[in-house]
Amino acid sequence: MTTIDITLPRVLSVDEQEELSKQLYWVTDTIRLIEGRENKPVMCVTFDGEPATEFAEELTTKAAQLIASFNVIPQKIVYERKSTRGNGCQTSYADLQAIGDIKVLGHGLHSYGGIIGKLFRALGELFLNEARTLGAEEFQFPALIRCDTLLKTGYVHSFPQHCHFVSHLDCCSSNLRAFRSEIDSDPDSIDIEIKKRQVAPEYALTPNVCYHCYEHFAGQRIPDNSSILVTAAQSCFRHEGRATEGLRRLREFTMREIICIGEEDSVLSQREQLLTMMKQLMDRLDLQGVIKSASDPFFCDDYDAKRMFQMGFELKQEMCASMPGEPSLAIASLNYHQDYFGRAFNIVDPSGEPAHSCCVGFGIDRWCAAILAQHGINHQAWPEPLLQLISHTT
Repeated sequence: MTTIDITLPRVLSVDEQEELSKQLYWVTDTIRLIEGRENKPVMCVTFDGEPATEFAEELTTKAAQLIASFNVIPQKIVYERKSTRGNGCQTSYADLQAIGDIKVLGHGLHSYGGIIGKLFRALGELFLNEARTLGAEEFQFPALIRCDTLLKTGYVHSFPQHCHFVSHLDCCSSNLRAFRSEIDSDPDSIDIEIKKRQVAPEYALTPNVCYHCYEHFAGQRIPDNSSILVTAAQSCFRHEGRATEGLRRLREFTMREIICIGEEDSVLSQREQLLTMMKQLMDRLDLQGVIKSASDPFFCDDYDAKRMFQMGFELKQEMCASMPGEPSLAIASLNYHQDYFGRAFNIVDPSGEPAHSCCVGFGIDRWCAAILAQHGINHQAWPEPLLQLISHTT
């Protein structure tokens, strides 16, 4: 392995270091680790194999470009809450593995049991109940999404690094026989030239919940004096590459979303209700953190321009939980899409104009991570609202 230092224009906060690292990992897949230096304008980049000085200039240029966008439009704090329990417990990912509550099944894949399994189920019920209180209709969507639908959303262009495409073998008998022969020659491995045996993908694993909702209502006109309010929970999938870490960044995770589609004023009003819900959940569960303006993890080539647009119009707010000894962790996000998806899917409001939309998403895995980090593994010592939350879960 080889390590080089990248000089930055200024010292970054730990949250800015994490955001920068996520983007720089995509410069080359030979990067093994990116670490910030406390109180120093430096990022330490470790590569696999021989020296990789040819990437130093690109990394330095890209870092300066991204930091410039941080400077132009800084994040705006919408709501801040201090915990009544001080600085937290610093429950580590290793602690959860040691007691057997987490089992790693692959890079970014986990199974849960014990207290985290119970908390996961309880949070799922909590978010569903919050959605029902608002009057949302519950839907069930598939894990697969058509590639042409994903293209229509703009996701493939904005986040190509996160896409998981799904394919199958070309099912002519000669191809299947050849495939079986290759498997038989090495029965302990699937490491074969599988690409030449499969067809072009028609589907992908869905990266979020709301895209299916827009597809469901595509081509429809919203009735007078009404809007669409839907909720659904499902597994979502994103390829995070080397940025995959513990429960912070997963390849498969579960998200509950509440989606609103309608006239602009109606959607903006619903957005305020959803923001109020986020604040109340922080208070109820005694979570320390902030709700602040944010941007999506766009592909690095477009990151600065798209970040400034999203931040400039305050289209996204994230609930970021404090994580003792680590950067904060985004556990929920509230997104206003203007009329983007109304136009993309030909959904019109009662006046015939493209419908506006907003959604809030709760990442249940990350909520578990934040609660355990702040309140510890010993649930007997949790605050009363959390004890009540899990007491109704089998």
